[in-house]
Amino acid sequence: MKRLATLLVIVAALASFVAACAAPTPEVIEKEVVVEKPVVQTVEVEKEVVVEKPVVETVVIEKEKVVEKEVPVTVEIEKEVVV
Repeated sequence: MKRLATLLVIVAALASFVAACAAPTPEVIEKEVVVEKPVVQTVEVEKEVVVEKPVVETVVIEKEKVVEKEVPVTVEIEKEVVV
């Protein structure tokens, strides 16, 4: 009887040890969080911008130039050869 009681105590201790080491059931937590964010808006602003840049002007100057050089004129005349 003493052996049986010792065996039952050992089995009960092992059973409680195994039960303590078992993974607990995971608990599902659902939580709803409300986040308030500002909405990005496009706002058109009418504003006059004054740009100060120099204006590039193109000036055409007409000037007469007198050339005092004579170019000799050569005229080549071909003769017909009759065979």
